[in-house]
Amino acid sequence: MPLEPIIVSPNQRFLTTSSGQPFFWLGDTAWELFHRLNRAEAEYYFETRRQQGFNVIQAVLLGEPGGLHIPNANGHVPLLGDDPTRPNEFYFRYVDEVRRRKARQEETQERGNVREKRYKAPTLSRPGNRLGSVAWWVKA
Repeated sequence: MPLEPIIVSPNQRFLTTSSGQPFFWLGDTAWELFHRLNRAEAEYYFETRRQQGFNVIQAVLLGEPGGLHIPNANGHVPLLGDDPTRPNEFYFRYVDEVRRRKARQEETQERGNVREKRYKAPTLSRPGNRLGSVAWWVKA
């Protein structure tokens, strides 16, 4: 059964699924996930957090400190020339690969479907841009 979208409850005091079921956000912040970890390390991280009962992983696409200038584990920086209108395709291919691998891993383990929500960074927001933070939640 697919996981429903997560929304703010009508009274704005907690999170629910779109059908009104309570959702407890037990998350870990992996801010540097795409910047510091290689593929094997990312898979190990996700599996460890799943075993620990986490149901949300949050990460940022532009890591700090030095995330714009220090290459990620694959040798790529996120922006070409520090220009937010010129994302480095190689960097974001890796982000997409980690995201897709996580989705396939969850489906294979039959623990539920993965939902993704991308949050746009206000200072970098423009149509078609892929910058900002990412959060995944998985059905436990």
